[in-house]
Amino acid sequence: MIQDPGDDCIVWPYAKNDGGYGAIWRSGRNHPAHRLALLSISEPPTATHEAAHGPCHNRLCVNPRHLSWKTSAENKADKMRDGTDNNGEANGMRKLTTMQVAEIRERYATGQHTHRSLGAEYGVSHSNIGHVVNYRTRTVS
Repeated sequence: MIQDPGDDCIVWPYAKNDGGYGAIWRSGRNHPAHRLALLSISEPPTATHEAAHGPCHNRLCVNPRHLSWKTSAENKADKMRDGTDNNGEANGMRKLTTMQVAEIRERYATGQHTHRSLGAEYGVSHSNIGHVVNYRTRTVS
């Protein structure tokens, strides 16, 4: 019989993925521990639903009471509302700051710099500079 998990966070003490979520190696690949915790009590409503963290916003929490099935858009909206989204400078994988992006756009607009020269100077690829100057990204990861 499974015990009632209560209302406190159950913090995953083992491996984490690059996003800081608990991870379990299963069937030849890593799976988010919180997703497997939620699958232990219910199936997702559709194949496109994600396991989303609720009131605690703790990426390592695997308490099924803190988790729910949401669409990607609903999960993203919750992250934006709660300040836990990792876009822009909050993304630990980013290469450029918001200030550097503005700088690159200004310098490129002068016509004195190429994508390649700016990429070499800022330590990113020329195609990433293209994304920046064409407003396809705020920061580059």
